[in-house]
Amino acid sequence: MKIEEWSNWETLGIDFPIHFTLYVAEVEDSVNNFGNLSARLEKSIMSKYDSINSINGENNSLKSIRFPIKCEMVKWDGWRDVLKERFDPEILNFESRNGQYAFYILPGSSVNTRVLVGNQRQAIIEFKNWNIDFVEKTISNIILSLFLPEQAAIKKFILEPSADAKVEIDSMRTMKYSPMYQVTFSLMNGDPSSLLVDWDIERAVDKYLKPFVDEISIISNMTVESQVQHYARFTFEPRKNINNENESFYLTPELLPHFINAAEWNLASAVTSYPTLNFILYVPSLEQSPLYIQDSKGNVVNNNAFLIPRWGGVVVENPNRSTGSHTFTFGELKSAMSIFIMQLRGLLG
Repeated sequence: MKIEEWSNWETLGIDFPIHFTLYVAEVEDSVNNFGNLSARLEKSIMSKYDSINSINGENNSLKSIRFPIKCEMVKWDGWRDVLKERFDPEILNFESRNGQYAFYILPGSSVNTRVLVGNQRQAIIEFKNWNIDFVEKTISNIILSLFLPEQAAIKKFILEPSADAKVEIDSMRTMKYSPMYQVTFSLMNGDPSSLLVDWDIERAVDKYLKPFVDEISIISNMTVESQVQHYARFTFEPRKNINNENESFYLTPELLPHFINAAEWNLASAVTSYPTLNFILYVPSLEQSPLYIQDSKGNVVNNNAFLIPRWGGVVVENPNRSTGSHTFTFGELKSAMSIFIMQLRGLLG
């Protein structure tokens, strides 16, 4: 699993709130009650949004990018002045802000409903039919016609990045070039009181990593060191799940950015001016075992591993605890080392 999946829109959800202030003309002899216009508009617009999205067959990723509508009605006493000034939106002095818009609504004598849009996110709408049902329908249609194309463009930009954007994401993941890199392998034990762990890392590095190091030596060299650390606790609680009386624990995408406990885990390597790449084989405590990594859809990641851009990678192992100790043998480390090498290739670009 790659760290880019942490920002999966379906998991996180992104809101682009839009606020409309409705300045409604105060008409003394009006038989209409516009007091609930805001609530009616919000309901009408969201209902039309849902219908359009259903017709377009939006998937969960698209639905996770939302544009919540908030309407606020204000009584407007100065509407007659607008008529005197030739229906000019610029005299309204509306101070626009991102995501905020103003509609000035007034009755008119024209045979058609007129709409004039200003350059400060404001518009004047003169209605031929001063009826709340007609006003609600007209405004909701105007809002949809104005904002649906823009919202579709925003969704496409986020969910279908251009080739240039893809290159930018890749550049954020990879390390900057260096003629030398320091690679540190760490075996992190969540709780040695319940399980003592060790590993045959020297043989594994010589067998599995050395061919790759030799392969790239024409452009960069690597120094490799390893360590074992105990009491490597999290600063958070993994998600717990009980199924058929068997407990299991999960690292969800939103928890992964907090995995590294920089305050307590000593991951500093020997003093060097060259970039350091860290690879962690993590063994959880008994109270948090077995521990698995979930993707954004709630599925367990097959290799139980994830990549941290410009930093390194992590593999989580759940060894047998029956004897109170476990040594990861040369053969057992083959799978983890294969993952580490794949992550290393990704980090070096």
